[in-house]
Amino acid sequence: MKGQPITSRNPWVFIPTLYFAEGLPYIIVNTVSVILYKKMGIDNASIAFWTSWLYLPW
Repeated sequence: MKGQPITSRNPWVFIPTLYFAEGLPYIIVNTVSVILYKKMGIDNASIAFWTSWLYLPW
C-alpha cells in the first residue's frame, strides 16, 4: 500500500450543492402555485402578491 497517494476531499465542495438543494423546494412551490393561480383565473398582480408571501419561510 506504499504506492497509493492519500487523497482527501475538500468539505467546501458540497456547499454549492447544498444551496442548490435548498432552493429546489422554493422553485417548485412557486412554479406550481403560479400555474394553479393562473388556471383559477386570478390576475397577475394578485398572483405576484400571494406568491411573494411564499418566500417568507425561506
